[in-house]
Amino acid sequence: MIRKITATFLIAVAFASAYFVFEGWFREKVAEKSALDIPELTLWEINYVKNVHGVPVWSLKVKSAVKAEPTGILKGEGVSLTVFKKGTPWAHLKAEKGEADIKKGRFRVWGHVVITAQEGNCTLMAQEMEYDEKARRIYSNREVEFTCDDLTLNGKGVVMDLNKKSIKIEGLISALMK
Repeated sequence: MIRKITATFLIAVAFASAYFVFEGWFREKVAEKSALDIPELTLWEINYVKNVHGVPVWSLKVKSAVKAEPTGILKGEGVSLTVFKKGTPWAHLKAEKGEADIKKGRFRVWGHVVITAQEGNCTLMAQEMEYDEKARRIYSNREVEFTCDDLTLNGKGVVMDLNKKSIKIEGLISALMK
């Protein structure tokens, strides 16, 4: 009888030990993950700001997004990206949809893409654009329309260099002055 009680007690201790070890490991794994690590989550009203030494580089706002499990890329709707120059908003980008590889600093947006400069009366529109954070360039190989004050330029492709504060419209260009 004492052997049965001892054996039952040892088996219970073994199961309890295994449970506490597993629970501690599971809690640690869950604590290491963020909401972005769970592929089936839909995120709503995202406001993601990239800072370097406390100075904002860009701010990404998305109405809703899901994480693509194999690639880790966020795909979202209602995209708004603000690019900063020395901590001050420099340009704003809005689009219907987009995807972001935050680790690589690459963004692609599509659907009525509109970029407006913080200063001046200039707007750049296209159906699709990309932003490369390292190169600090916004570019597209699609039809674009650049409007600044009374001048409208249409072309196929654009490269906006945020470091040089320059814009290059590519392809056959047409101009309209109002």
